[in-house]
Amino acid sequence: MPHRELNFPSLTIRRIISHTVLEKDPNSQLGHSDYELSNAVIPIDDTMKQALLQRLEAVMGRRKSGFYLDILRTGYDAFFNHAINAMQATEQQFVHESREITKLLAESQRNKSIPKSYLFIIDAYDNTQANEPVLVVIKAEPHNAFRRTETGMELVHDLFLSPAQALYKVGVLYKDPKPANEASAPNDLYSAFVYDQQAENGGELSKYFYEKFLGLRVDRNSSLLCKEFFVRVADFIKLHIKAGPNKAKLHQALRHEFARQQPVIRPEDFANENFEEGQLKTLFVSLVIRKAPALPSVISKDLTLMENLLKKISYKIGGVRISADNNEHSGNVIIADNLEELANLSSNYTFIAIKGRVENAE
Repeated sequence: MPHRELNFPSLTIRRIISHTVLEKDPNSQLGHSDYELSNAVIPIDDTMKQALLQRLEAVMGRRKSGFYLDILRTGYDAFFNHAINAMQATEQQFVHESREITKLLAESQRNKSIPKSYLFIIDAYDNTQANEPVLVVIKAEPHNAFRRTETGMELVHDLFLSPAQALYKVGVLYKDPKPANEASAPNDLYSAFVYDQQAENGGELSKYFYEKFLGLRVDRNSSLLCKEFFVRVADFIKLHIKAGPNKAKLHQALRHEFARQQPVIRPEDFANENFEEGQLKTLFVSLVIRKAPALPSVISKDLTLMENLLKKISYKIGGVRISADNNEHSGNVIIADNLEELANLSSNYTFIAIKGRVENAE
């Protein structure tokens, strides 16, 4: 489904407000984080507005950490509804809706390890699209830094959104009409984009942020689905396949699935090609394909997030670890547990005997 990409420098910030979501108190009866709410928008000048837009442009351009997700929840108390109400509202109504959005974030944070953060809600419009409204939410964790003074240095507290800081998440909702046959409501009229620094180095998107807070879903994002399929299969092999050559062969089959020249991945076909009928195949279908949220029957191949996962392959055999570049590995490394499997190999191979079975491959 195509999306119109936002050009952040072309936006004009109308107003901005900030609230605080506190670290969860382990002794609190709330079950989630508490919050401190503001009563008025923040007065900022044009220089600060431009600096903020430039920061957003730099961050949101990172392909491996930003994702278009489908809007799932649209009810009265959903983020989507509050965001729509906040767009082009009166200032009093904007403050009210921003407070409700902050309460949603606080209620989504039930893990006591999530630190205190500031939530900035920005009401803007797109100068290139007939001033269509855009709403941006930024969750930023404060940090400390030093600055030099004439007599030495001093510690500066509560910095946020600095270029060196990587402790923030961003959600963007904006008007983006699409053909009716390509998306269902409200995704036919709006697009939602999420940036999560946690995904920068191969980590997972924070579910509490995109799903519980923003009410979005990942089941139509091909890059995330490809990574999810790979991780589920790799975990299944690690936990449920006995040590031995079959463990290595399944890992090779998984990598081959992404290397072969086909535009899609069909999880059911992978199961049929690599597992015989029986309990193991039934378990694979249950834990990999149908585990909630279930994988779709067809996944468009998008390797955006797969570079680190596919770059190397490593085997652990009898306490010895063997690693190889994945591109050079295919067809050049054969793991067997009996001499018969090696009998027909050409003299171009070097044989190394290791006592033990394949314990793991990754």
